[in-house]
Amino acid sequence: MLFSYLVLAHLLGDFVLQPTKLVEWKRKKFMGLLVHSLVHVALNFLLLLPLFLKDWGLLAFISFGIGGVHLFIDRIKISYDYRTDRKVATFIIDQILHLLTLIFAYYIISSASIIIPNTPFYAVYGSQKLTTFLVLLVLCTTFYAIVKFQKDHQKGKIKRLKYNKRDMFFRVLTVSLIYALFLIVGRFFH
Repeated sequence: MLFSYLVLAHLLGDFVLQPTKLVEWKRKKFMGLLVHSLVHVALNFLLLLPLFLKDWGLLAFISFGIGGVHLFIDRIKISYDYRTDRKVATFIIDQILHLLTLIFAYYIISSASIIIPNTPFYAVYGSQKLTTFLVLLVLCTTFYAIVKFQKDHQKGKIKRLKYNKRDMFFRVLTVSLIYALFLIVGRFFH
């Protein structure tokens, strides 16, 4: 569950809460990059807060650590992006480095003692099925569009990312139906 929330925070910060204007701002000014990294700090803090209500120090350390490393990785990616036409490769390497950061952060926080109260909120919050579904939903709705944009941008076809809301809706619907099917089938074989 912890790792799912780390991944979800990353996907929300890098794909959902990074509009084209922020992408352009962070490419031109350090302040834009700092704002983008602080979005990651805030998302990690907020998504992990219910698990670390009694350990604010560790929560702050992890959140700011992830944000700081994210800033460093993106800074290098931006400077490399100006020197290469291989946009898809740099995007994938960037995401792999972020994933390695999340694995390291998970390694640090996985040894913390976390007590999940038996309340309705924590029953929903602690659902691995829900966090997995949310991660898949964000991945399927945004990741495809961003990789397609990177390919088109690499070829010089387009300069700005625009989400096709109709395509996104159908991807959401497809992922939801497939996930529901897996849950239903899983009940019979469990």
